[in-house]
Amino acid sequence: MNGAIPIPDTIIATWQDIVNLLARMIKVPAALIMRVEQPDIEVFVASNSEGNPYRRGERQRLEAGLYCETVLRTKRHLLVADAVQDPAWNNNP
Repeated sequence: MNGAIPIPDTIIATWQDIVNLLARMIKVPAALIMRVEQPDIEVFVASNSEGNPYRRGERQRLEAGLYCETVLRTKRHLLVADAVQDPAWNNNP
């Protein structure tokens, strides 16, 4: 964990409940809590929802252009209504 702050299992379990509920409530296939550990960004908690392609522990190098990197960089909300139809996002993993 390269000096990362340890998160108690009870907190992680609570976050799991939250992302599961969030995905269900807003009817999306994936709700995630990401964690930055330079030089990577990691799926720290992933909803257990049908169609979620993300799994806990998956890592990607920062600067890959992920949605969450844009939020971190701009410090603003990001809404992409249909990434497949949006040339800025249609190649995003």
